[in-house]
Amino acid sequence: MNPQYYEIMASELERIELISNEMLVLAKPQAKSLESVDMVKVLKNVVFLLDSQALFLNIEVKLEVAESLMHDCVESEMKQVFINLLKNAFEAMPRGGEVTIRLKETAESVYVEFEDQGVGISPEKIKELGKPFFTTKEQGTGLGLLVTNKIIKNHNGSLDYESELNKGTVARIKLEKQNAASAEVKLAANVME
Repeated sequence: MNPQYYEIMASELERIELISNEMLVLAKPQAKSLESVDMVKVLKNVVFLLDSQALFLNIEVKLEVAESLMHDCVESEMKQVFINLLKNAFEAMPRGGEVTIRLKETAESVYVEFEDQGVGISPEKIKELGKPFFTTKEQGTGLGLLVTNKIIKNHNGSLDYESELNKGTVARIKLEKQNAASAEVKLAANVME
């Protein structure tokens, strides 16, 4: 068999695995315990993980964060949210540019913003973002933002967008602060939904 076929098969198997994992998150949620997590560390790890892709795409990622910001969450799920949103920002910038990630805190909430200099999203399409199988990407499944929205909702949060065509988009996560005991009850309740 031609070695090029192995490369194509491996790539498609990775894609199938990604889609399967996204479907599992939606179909079979599990109760998980919240832990106090340094959100700055999680963001830095995500940026490091995607650094080679950013360099390849001629994209600079800037972090505007404090030294540390602790928040109760499921770390692996927040990491997945940040990866999804950063990859979306990359894909919106075919000519390169800059992505700025901001992390802010108030007495009641934690905010995480991903601002790109990409192609932007029309108001009609913004309304559709996060709906099952809606995608703006040629090779997309429409599941990435659906999973992202579900994780954020399960963490007592919301995700909204501001966008201007040919200027860029800001994806803004708002996570309400809560004590760990009530949050675990909420996560367990969401499993039953």
